[in-house]
Amino acid sequence: MRPVRGCSSGCRLRSATKSLLARRNYPPDQTPKAINLALKQMEHFANEWSTKGAPES
Repeated sequence: MRPVRGCSSGCRLRSATKSLLARRNYPPDQTPKAINLALKQMEHFANEWSTKGAPES
């Protein structure tokens, strides 16, 4: 993904998620809800991993 000037990391994540959903033919009327859920999940795991470290695979 190319960098977008004047766009926060949340904006870039939202844009990347929207593109991914479109490529996978996700229903357009459900896209906003899916994007918000994905961002909430990313935020949760970012907080968790920043305090405990990323899980071992």
